[in-house]
Amino acid sequence: MFDFFEFCNEMLCVADNRGYFTRVNQAWTSTLGWSAEELTSRPYFEFVHPDDLAATIRESQMLRSGTYETVAFENRYRCRDGSYRWLSWRVKFAPGTKELVAAARDVTTDKLQAEALREAKERFAVLATQAPVGIFQSDRNAQCAFVNQHWTELTGLTSEESLGHGWMRAIHHEDLPRVMAKWQNCIENQLEYRDEYRLVQSSGGVRYVIAVARATADADGNLVTYIGTLLDITERKEAEERFQAYMNNSPAIAWAKDEAGRIVYINRTCENRFGIRLADWQGKTDFDIWPPEVAQPLWDNDRKVFAGGNPITVIEKKSNGDDEQSYWMNIKFLFRDRSNRQFIGGIGIDITEIKQTTNDLKSKQDLLRNLIEVQEQEKQFLCREFHDGLIQYVFGAVMLLESCLNKPNAPENMAKISSAISTLRRGIEDGRRVISGIRPDVLDDMGLEAAMQDLVGQFENSGIHITSRCDPEIGRLPNTLQTAVYRVAQEALNNAKKYSGTDVIRIKLTKDNGNLHLEVRDFGNGFDVEEARKRGFGLLGMNERVRLLDGEFLIQSDPDEGTCISVRLPIPKSSEAS
Repeated sequence: MFDFFEFCNEMLCVADNRGYFTRVNQAWTSTLGWSAEELTSRPYFEFVHPDDLAATIRESQMLRSGTYETVAFENRYRCRDGSYRWLSWRVKFAPGTKELVAAARDVTTDKLQAEALREAKERFAVLATQAPVGIFQSDRNAQCAFVNQHWTELTGLTSEESLGHGWMRAIHHEDLPRVMAKWQNCIENQLEYRDEYRLVQSSGGVRYVIAVARATADADGNLVTYIGTLLDITERKEAEERFQAYMNNSPAIAWAKDEAGRIVYINRTCENRFGIRLADWQGKTDFDIWPPEVAQPLWDNDRKVFAGGNPITVIEKKSNGDDEQSYWMNIKFLFRDRSNRQFIGGIGIDITEIKQTTNDLKSKQDLLRNLIEVQEQEKQFLCREFHDGLIQYVFGAVMLLESCLNKPNAPENMAKISSAISTLRRGIEDGRRVISGIRPDVLDDMGLEAAMQDLVGQFENSGIHITSRCDPEIGRLPNTLQTAVYRVAQEALNNAKKYSGTDVIRIKLTKDNGNLHLEVRDFGNGFDVEEARKRGFGLLGMNERVRLLDGEFLIQSDPDEGTCISVRLPIPKSSEAS
């Protein structure tokens, strides 16, 4: 009996009616730190926490009064180091004596755990009440066991209506099948649940929410419950929809790329402009989409933004397919997402027409400048021709005639007068030659077909064989139309003579469907058309003559392949009728 008392794990003791321990076992020392002598030398009430003393005395009095045979209570006992331990007591009188026998068990850990659990429950209750999110708990069958007040406000259901499978009534009917399928998959695999869906409130209003729930399992890994939250994202969703509507209805294209140059976003305007969808371009770089000569400048400008961090405005070229190019004024800028990742954003306006208009204006400025130069050259030419030709003939005739004034009837003067007449005739012919160079008489007198034949005749001694075919149905045409065709043909023949090295030229002039067609083809060296457009006033002048009459001017040429100039000019209705 002694050994059991001494070595029992519970704290066993005997106390007399004076309020002293008369005997304690070793568990007291190991639990509280006091020796047996210290414990038995003081009244046992001295070891009780002051806050628990009154209740402890009350329990002792009820036992001594015979109200109870055994009392059970808890109190805190002071340890030797000044701390306190919670003890759970069972006390009774020893049979046939006035001594108390008691067993005390250290429940400090249980008390602390219970207190922590109580505090946790209180914190959860406060959190569930005050949290600006819906909170819910469901079991392994997706049956709801708890919802907080905010959850009921979001769904429009009461707490009672939400329990079990009642919570499903709040989910939009279009989203419910997807939500349930995802819940089932998460439950079967104990996965975190995360989804966006719509709630339909009893008032008919729709709210967008994000639901997140995590599984809790028992010690054996079996699913016990899911605890989750419901976050109202209606304002964010509506803001996203407004932004998306704004971007999709913007007349400007918009896009975003990551640091590797991969496209992460394009707006609908961009999709429609290039005939694609976001999925077609997402994750691709400019080099995956455009030819290298187009992609490289785009990427170079992107890198400038990434390197400098400042927005830039640039004019960039893109391909529309079928070798057609478009020009864009693009604003590129840097931005970061919530994870501080860098992206480049862009907004672009199609300026192809503006670019073309600018180029046309520059061409017209070049043409005007060259026309002024040509006018000056023509003035110099006329001055030179009249000075060296016509004026010299007239001056010679005047000198001859003046020499006859003193002896008008002298026989030798007849020869001088005859010579003067011949000189004047040569002057007249020379003047006609100059005038014909400016505008051939045959064009006004006999029409376009005769003028074309006359033009071909001027090249008889050039070493070039020219064949000409004119449609006899052409008839009489307005002067502006005849002049344009004549000058284009004249310029084309002169260019072929000077630069092509050809010995054969073919000219064809036809009429059909209310249009006049001119074709001048040589079989010489050919040239780069784009380079020639930049340098050659002749091509620019021909093109402008045709454009002013609402016609079309086309030139085809390749090195060593010869050149073909084609012109289409609409014939005015009144001219066709005549």
